[in-house]
Amino acid sequence: MANFSVTITMSQTTVGALKNQRFSLYGFKAVQTSQGGGAPLVWVTASGTDLLPVVEIDWTESYQAFISTAKAIDANTVIHASNSAKCDLGQTTKVDKNGLLTVFNGGAPHAITLDNSGSTNPWTCGISQKLADGTSSPMCAFPLNGSGVDIIAPIEKVLLFFATAAVDTGTVIEQALGPGVILDLTSNPNLTVHYDLNDGWDFGGQAFGTVVPANSPIIDLLVVHNDALKLAA
Repeated sequence: MANFSVTITMSQTTVGALKNQRFSLYGFKAVQTSQGGGAPLVWVTASGTDLLPVVEIDWTESYQAFISTAKAIDANTVIHASNSAKCDLGQTTKVDKNGLLTVFNGGAPHAITLDNSGSTNPWTCGISQKLADGTSSPMCAFPLNGSGVDIIAPIEKVLLFFATAAVDTGTVIEQALGPGVILDLTSNPNLTVHYDLNDGWDFGGQAFGTVVPANSPIIDLLVVHNDALKLAA
């Protein structure tokens, strides 16, 4: 099981200003899917005493599939899991009419399949990924129609930004609330970047980083459409 980490370094001056101005760090995880109508969710947050000159975000390849009774995937909506089950890549989570989950082997390789084909009840669904502290936090949300099947594949890319908005994990966010950076950990599972409150993100001009201006739409950055997933199921 692979482990990943992003280390953010900051000066004492920046840390002090972030705390004084009530900034929080927000992190998101990217996915691929053939399903439309979805959105990224706040995956990790850090604020207050968690903001130090060195902030580490660590996670592993450990996932859960979840369903929710949330009726809409709208901006600023918090998606709460109504039921969840540990589900590895290449496995399928079957949803019955009562929202009970059964996990079995088989499905699209390198992805998680949520199968609602045995029920006409619609759900909201998604996948969660485990952080180093053992908690699993939701990454994304998609409509799971009655008799439908969703296939979601995690991508080792993260979006980070600092913002003064108070937002919980699991919240639907459609645009960057502050100047951000997308980091691609596909080739290097352990990255270090620097953040300055005035100068922004510094990753040494390396190809693994991409600056995301404040207020930029982020759904298309974090939810990558891939029709090949349906064909692989």
